[in-house]
Amino acid sequence: LLIFLIGAGSFIPAVLILDGSADVFDEPEMITMIVFVFGMTCVFGTVCVGLLSALLVGGLESWRCKRNLFAATVQIACYLAPYLLAWCFFGAFWGLYVLLWTDSDLISRLSGFTRIRPEFVTIYIWFLPNLAWALFYLSRISQGTRAAQYANE
Repeated sequence: LLIFLIGAGSFIPAVLILDGSADVFDEPEMITMIVFVFGMTCVFGTVCVGLLSALLVGGLESWRCKRNLFAATVQIACYLAPYLLAWCFFGAFWGLYVLLWTDSDLISRLSGFTRIRPEFVTIYIWFLPNLAWALFYLSRISQGTRAAQYANE
């Protein structure tokens, strides 16, 4: 279900990224290919984030309590799949929104103040909220794994 929702939802950001002004819209095969690649990239990234988070938290918690908690950690990561879906949509739409700011006065003022190129300022503005989502996701997996540790003793 998660893969279907991410793949199906990838059409809207792909169309918004293309902005409707490109010649790509004259070729439906190209639109289909772009949407497919964008959707599969999102799905691949989501699965990797879930598994790598479970690996990281499972490894740390297993080492801390000297028990194998990988199965519980992966199960908790799977239970948090709706959170990953919400994070994917947030990341896509926040990215599109930030792309609209690329040539804005705010970005040029921030760039001048921080002495960072405007492209990097835009990336940082997109990255920081996503970092907060990632840290919250890791904390939920860690909290669930700690609860599972005591439930299985």
